[in-house]
Amino acid sequence: MVKVLGILFALLLIYAHLVDAQGDAYLRPLSMFRDYEPAWIGYALFGALLLVGLETIRTAIRLRADVHAVVYIAATGLLAVVVATPSNDGLHTACAVLAMAMMFVYYAVLLYYGDSMFWLVMHLLMPSFFMMASKLESYGVWQKGMILYFLTAVVVHQSLLSQWLPNRLQLRSKKMRISVGRKRTAQQRTTGELEVHAESPLE
Repeated sequence: MVKVLGILFALLLIYAHLVDAQGDAYLRPLSMFRDYEPAWIGYALFGALLLVGLETIRTAIRLRADVHAVVYIAATGLLAVVVATPSNDGLHTACAVLAMAMMFVYYAVLLYYGDSMFWLVMHLLMPSFFMMASKLESYGVWQKGMILYFLTAVVVHQSLLSQWLPNRLQLRSKKMRISVGRKRTAQQRTTGELEVHAESPLE
């Protein structure tokens, strides 16, 4: 589900740049796609991000991974505030920056404790990479690059978390085996009782 939403977000972002009538979509921050027509694309982009957050929260809660759940709940809550506030609002900007900073530190900690030093170095260099890609001329380019990076990280992390979820098919198979085994045991007991009655001298 999260992978599908991630692909949907990327396709919507590409489409938003292709149909832009203003000619400045490349430089525009994500939230400002709501301020120009077709405005629905901006809301659809945020909707996809919110659904990714909610699905990842659900996975973490099912695993009882409290730390992961709290982080994703906080990030999704900040994202919800970003969606609900105008693009030029101070609270909007503060929540957007805080959400990205929190996720950046969170993934750095995960990589550090996971002994993934190569990926940790790459992670720490990523903001600088997008600064160079934007030539230090556009916050919009840097922001959208970081959002795509964080979205990729969430998809990968959610996939890793979901591997620890119990397989429903395996559980159903085990239940079927147990129930079949019980039926066979009951049949064997019934057959044994019939044999005892058949061998009884009273008959």
